Amino acid sequence: MALGDDASGAPPGGRPFRPDVQGLRAVAVALVVLFHAGVPFLRGGYVGVDVFFVLSGFVITGLLLRRAETRRGVAMGDFYARRARRILPMATLVIVATTVASYVVLGRFVGRGVAGDARWAAAFLANVHAIDVGTDYFQAGGPVSPLLHYWSLAVEEQFYLVFPLLLAAVMLVGRRGGAARRVVMLLVAVICTSLALSVLQTTWSPTVAYFSPFTRAWELGLGGLCVLLAPWAARWPRVLGVAAGWLGLVGILAAAVLYGPTTAYPGIAAVVPVGATALVVLAGSSVLRRGPEAVLGTRPMQWGGDVSFSLYLWHFPILVIAAEAATAPLSPWTRAGLVLAAVAAAEASRRLVEDPVRHAPSLMASSRRSVSLGGLLVVGTVLAATVLLLATNVPVASAPVGGDHRPTLTRLREAVSVGVATTAVPNEVVPPLGPPTLSLAGPSVPDACVVEEARQTSIEPCAFGDRTSATIVLLLGDSTAAMWSSAFIRLAEAQHVRLVLVAKTGCAPWLDPDLIFGGGRNPYCDEWHRFEVAEARRLHPAAIVVTGYVGEPVSQSAVPGGVTDLLEALRSASPRVTVLSNLPAVPRGHADPATCVLVHPTQIGPCSISVAAFTDSYGWFRRALVQAATTSGSRFVDLDPLFCTATTCPMVVDHHLVWRDLFHANVAYVDWISRALGELIGPLAASPPSR
Repeated sequence: MALGDDASGAPPGGRPFRPDVQGLRAVAVALVVLFHAGVPFLRGGYVGVDVFFVLSGFVITGLLLRRAETRRGVAMGDFYARRARRILPMATLVIVATTVASYVVLGRFVGRGVAGDARWAAAFLANVHAIDVGTDYFQAGGPVSPLLHYWSLAVEEQFYLVFPLLLAAVMLVGRRGGAARRVVMLLVAVICTSLALSVLQTTWSPTVAYFSPFTRAWELGLGGLCVLLAPWAARWPRVLGVAAGWLGLVGILAAAVLYGPTTAYPGIAAVVPVGATALVVLAGSSVLRRGPEAVLGTRPMQWGGDVSFSLYLWHFPILVIAAEAATAPLSPWTRAGLVLAAVAAAEASRRLVEDPVRHAPSLMASSRRSVSLGGLLVVGTVLAATVLLLATNVPVASAPVGGDHRPTLTRLREAVSVGVATTAVPNEVVPPLGPPTLSLAGPSVPDACVVEEARQTSIEPCAFGDRTSATIVLLLGDSTAAMWSSAFIRLAEAQHVRLVLVAKTGCAPWLDPDLIFGGGRNPYCDEWHRFEVAEARRLHPAAIVVTGYVGEPVSQSAVPGGVTDLLEALRSASPRVTVLSNLPAVPRGHADPATCVLVHPTQIGPCSISVAAFTDSYGWFRRALVQAATTSGSRFVDLDPLFCTATTCPMVVDHHLVWRDLFHANVAYVDWISRALGELIGPLAASPPSR
């Protein structure tokens, strides 16, 4: 986080230094670090980022207003020079160190992905990149980027780019005596508009809401408003100030304890930690003793505030790289050791890089020199990351090993058993060892046949197989259906039926609207659910095959009803409905299998998935599918024999890499096992036509 020099953030005439603000930085970074370290009772520790946003808005607005009063205008050059000295040296150091460490520790394939992320982080566009690739902060479907945390730094820098210009404009317009009122009006407008958008966007598109500067601007704006409200807060009765301050501090901690991955966030829930932070800041304008400053002003808290910026930058890559390099979940003691290592790195870099550059006399004497240094660091980092990307070779797709032979179910089970004993990736594998392909569907499925856009709620379904056949089989679901499409296309061709694909990534087909990661309703998925059922009734297919993913976090109580509603609705459209079991998805706490294989190609045994651990994590969903299928008169097909023995799901089966990410198999593997799938599932239609 940008934690600003001029730590006071006070209005003109206020205290030159605010120990409570500095101590709040320590609280914020502690919450974030412990949350990422997996401390169980701080599942909402991510609210520490919101605390930082409020503090940053408070500090920056106070700085700008003080400069405007002494220099009769907002000193833009001085402001951006301070930002460049404060942020860019440390941000660049951690980006470079993280990229290099990823190449060295995790290998060139993972390192290449981090180098790509480094370009976005260096340009303060990490949040834009996270939105573009559909990153779910709480439920990532693949390896987590060790630079993901730069999204919050990007939000702040985007705010800093626009807000000083708006502030300067409103201060220049109209009579000078009314400048404070115009600034208040600006901040109130920003707060109201951004908060309303945050509430709506959290419902419509949680990923956009979480990372967007437009949904977060109100948090920084409220911090800025606290600067202008500080003279009023300074006149509060002492009892009121003490009560407000402690209530605010308790509110921050309560949100960190009571919130979690299932909380619809930011949305209206963010009002609690953001408003609580504002209370603490305002209370500090009047109460110096007996208020939160009695704790926040202590020496350990002040030191925590001093290292908060460096610690925020260092802790996440250290934890993520260590977790991805491991073949088993990190123990609490290991995570504690990593946190201590991050603290040590933060203190060392603060002393050696952050403070020396920040207070360098030659840079402080010249705004142009400071800004030029910042520009050089940004451009240099982007260019260096680009060179690494170009220099890292990516394997090209190869033909299936041993020809185009597809195993029978019996032969596949034998191959899976052999795969359990496989300890290293063979020299030739399909797909080649490297980053996964972008598409979840096979090459025979055009991109336009699977809905990827969150707001798209209908599609002209694509037909495959024997398009002239009057026998229609509907394959319906989310990205899992897209993943299975190539295998079902082969079966449809062999059985001379017409296969129709209706699939939308990110919208599990189960109809209950509570089935959305993060909680709440998703109107776009709701509309898609209505469309898919209506399409099934319009097509009146001879058979329907439905498949979809549901994992944590989600309301387990909502699953059975949602599955039952869907299957009964589909049964009204077709006499034959088959529900496929969920894949043996990676259990909570397990390393991402694809990344694990990339990092440990010669020791892949520990990367394998335990059936028992999978059952512990997702057995409840399997039971819900079985029960709903029985109730609705549908068929349930257990797909585990295609992937696992009774105890283990291996990473490599007969020269084929099985897993693409946490929740999907590689398309090449799915295509290869199509014959075995056909034996397991039987005829697609109840009475396939003879030819």
